[in-house]
Amino acid sequence: MRLNWLGRASMNNGIRALGQHYSARWMERLGGRVQGGRVLEVGCGRGIGIEIILERFGAASVDAIDLDPKMVECASRRLAASGLAGVRLNIGNVTCILAGDATYDEVFDFCAIPQALDWRKAITKLHRVVMPGGMFLCG
Repeated sequence: MRLNWLGRASMNNGIRALGQHYSARWMERLGGRVQGGRVLEVGCGRGIGIEIILERFGAASVDAIDLDPKMVECASRRLAASGLAGVRLNIGNVTCILAGDATYDEVFDFCAIPQALDWRKAITKLHRVVMPGGMFLCG
């Protein structure tokens, strides 16, 4: 699904980035540190959440998906410029994640799930890919 210009503008602005940093503070308080772990981020947008996950939460690698190819392209450009390693970006839908069972130490969502048409199916898929004892952090 491609976003229209208004949808992209709402995902690519300083206010949203501030909101992601604010959510990250709460996620960290909930025990979201994943030092050296493998993480999935759903709805990566322009890549702010990926930077937060790598820098603040200590992940070794982040797989990130977004429905909109232009958002994935934008994130790819931003992250290449910042030189962050351990990132794989893909166009993808949270209701059909291709990763195997128990692939990720944690799953992060900076407010993409509420936009999913079938959020119950999305939650089920995320539960499948997170390791036993892992966390799904949504903010």
